[in-house]
Amino acid sequence: MRRLLRLLALIVLAGVVAWWAATGAHRGWSKNSVEVRTLDEITGIEQITYEDRFVPGVDTLALGAAAAAVIAGLSFAFNRNPQSRKPGAST
Repeated sequence: MRRLLRLLALIVLAGVVAWWAATGAHRGWSKNSVEVRTLDEITGIEQITYEDRFVPGVDTLALGAAAAAVIAGLSFAFNRNPQSRKPGAST
């Protein structure tokens, strides 16, 4: 059980880091909308619009790392080697 929990913690951590890196590795706070700049071809004026899109930031990365740490910490709640009972031994 200890090994399973530690493996799960590693998978969670690797998954969160991969997702954060794949979506742009934003080093600020998470965003729910992203600014998109467009240039009007006729007037040359730059216009800013906002697109609804989630961009995970370092807070999402920290939350995933904390979840992985909790899962790994739970592995210490289990015994390393369960004590086997010897036949004929009294308790």
